Amino acid sequence: MATTTANNVRKLRVPRRTPRACQQCRAGKVRCSGENPCTRCVRRRENCTFPSDEPHISVPESYLAELERQAAAAAATTSPSFQLQSPPGNVHSRPATAPTPRHHSFGSGDRQPAQVETGSRSTPPTKSALSPTISRIPDVETARAATVGAWTPRNPLIETQFLKDHTGRHRFLGPTSTWAFTRRLTFLLEQYEPQQEATLSPFFMDGAAFHLKWAAKPTVERSDLQGLPPKNYVDYMYSTVKFQLGDLFSMVDEQSFLQTWRAFQEDPWNTVQQHRLWFVEYLLFLAFGKAFLGESDGSNAPKGHEFAARAMCLLPGPFEMHQEELLGIEVLALVALYFQSIDMRIIAYQYIGQAVRLCGVEGIHHDMPDALVGRQKSARANLLWWNVYNLDRYFSALMGCSNSISDEQVSAEMPSAKDKSLYATALTLQISLSKLVAKTCTTVYHVSGEGLGGDYVKNTTIILHALAEVSQELEAVMPNFSKETPTDFPQVFSHVTLSYHHCIVLATRPLIAWLLLLALPPASTDLANLAPPIAALLQTSAESALSILAVLCKFAGNDLLETFLPFHLEFAFSATLLLSVLDAILPEHVPDRAWQRLAEGVLQKMQKKGNIVVPLRMAELQRLEELLNQHRRPPPPAADVAIPTGDGLDAGGIIIRPGDLTHAGGNSGLDGSIDFNTPSSWDVLFGAWPPTNSEQILGLADELDLGDFDAPMYFQN
Repeated sequence: MATTTANNVRKLRVPRRTPRACQQCRAGKVRCSGENPCTRCVRRRENCTFPSDEPHISVPESYLAELERQAAAAAATTSPSFQLQSPPGNVHSRPATAPTPRHHSFGSGDRQPAQVETGSRSTPPTKSALSPTISRIPDVETARAATVGAWTPRNPLIETQFLKDHTGRHRFLGPTSTWAFTRRLTFLLEQYEPQQEATLSPFFMDGAAFHLKWAAKPTVERSDLQGLPPKNYVDYMYSTVKFQLGDLFSMVDEQSFLQTWRAFQEDPWNTVQQHRLWFVEYLLFLAFGKAFLGESDGSNAPKGHEFAARAMCLLPGPFEMHQEELLGIEVLALVALYFQSIDMRIIAYQYIGQAVRLCGVEGIHHDMPDALVGRQKSARANLLWWNVYNLDRYFSALMGCSNSISDEQVSAEMPSAKDKSLYATALTLQISLSKLVAKTCTTVYHVSGEGLGGDYVKNTTIILHALAEVSQELEAVMPNFSKETPTDFPQVFSHVTLSYHHCIVLATRPLIAWLLLLALPPASTDLANLAPPIAALLQTSAESALSILAVLCKFAGNDLLETFLPFHLEFAFSATLLLSVLDAILPEHVPDRAWQRLAEGVLQKMQKKGNIVVPLRMAELQRLEELLNQHRRPPPPAADVAIPTGDGLDAGGIIIRPGDLTHAGGNSGLDGSIDFNTPSSWDVLFGAWPPTNSEQILGLADELDLGDFDAPMYFQN
């Protein structure tokens, strides 16, 4: 009887807290009924979720991702027993003879780079750099993990990657570097190349084009004055350097330089002893001048490199450079620019970083008061700072490294606030684009933002809004200057226009890299069913890349193409690389295949003018094209394509039929090259600066802003 009474009391006793509460009630800190679904969630019409009763532990996401990679890699070698579900969008079948990947990787830390002259093909890497996309896996749980890893949008360019060169040294592949992007793509595609057809890939490391060597000297010697060109030829080279550098020449204190130059003509020996750093700058001008004026003679050395080596021998140490104040910053920036031009990128990045730090020491990243230092020095310091700033942002993006200084630490006025000239306006717009490139590197390529979901779309939308602001500024500037200086406008704003389109190309690289992964077998996803906003973003990226080539083609026809400086080559290489991938996996987004002839024509023009870096880039592009041909989708049926270009920024699109762009570059010779001397219809098609106006960019940003791209929404249902 006592036992029965105790049991009844135990049944009537109501616990004060349900031992098993749903997550919604726990978050709201309210009592849960313990039922599934609970009373509160039913009343509020919410999804009721209870935590698992199974024992569990917390692990870092990186550790979980590594386990998924290992499981998927191991599953690829076992017998298939489960078919992977396709993502939204169809999966098109591949022929039975389609190459299968030896290892699905987007770069490897253990791969020896293939050299053109010597070397052998190394074994595939043992560690995957990306989550494998496999079509058959041994069990359901592994299939679910592989599905998440394969189809979740992700940024494959931010994962830490190293490349072992021929000396055994590991080289870091920067996420924003075009040089590194090419190697990632090639390493990925080589995994699908049949072993019997495997060839050596031409991967050229830093300094492969030309390695400038020198030995530092403590003092200037009389032998350093030997072999200098005569005065009239120096005047000619000086004018050439001034024209070729364009906006960058504004960082040179021309008045002070010419004053010392006149003293040098009267007494060379005493002048160089008293003005050693000026003599270094003088030798750099000679090196630039010879390179600008030199034609290709088959040599792998740039014209005037002997003057650059002599300048580096006499370059003072860090302590002496600081004593020279602004002149030291000026010379360091020119040194960095020269090394970047001969493809010695690492040294260029080091010297421009040293220049930025000297700017911080001198305080010119803030405004120097006119009353304290004088109006002339204050204006010079402002121009010097912003030119160094632009170079630092540009070189940092090329290396895939961090910037030397953040924008929050800079308070210097924009050049257009001090000067209303055309050059000051162009420099201000270039500064805005440099800031935008830095923002792209720190947001779209942020190391913690592995996904291509909401954060990527949000950051891309921010970049597009900022680009629209730059475009609006260009729209406001054009009417004022196009009438006053119609022949001067394109040359002054050429770098602004190219940088504008390069920002779009840079921001869309991660998306294109991920889509390439999905397009490759055995996943072989049909990318034709992309969501409209994503398709519009890719279309805009392709049009920007095509616009870059069109502008460069126009400059080549007017002999305004940079044949030594690195900017035009980088823009052409980056645009061609993007169009190569898009043309292979999404040909419907490439307006016309004439871009190949345009790219070849521009690069060949640079090579004929003596650019020693172009042959390396062309070899890399050719190898990538060979690998992409194995996975190329057939182009869409011939149709009219609307390109948003016209006589002005607000002009509507014009219709271009396939084949029209083939003749846009001019008549082709027997070798198939483009005749740049023939009047070109590109002047009409791409006369706008830039071809994509602010309304189009804002419309694209609004499309992306309204979408939900956290998972399968990259594709249409």
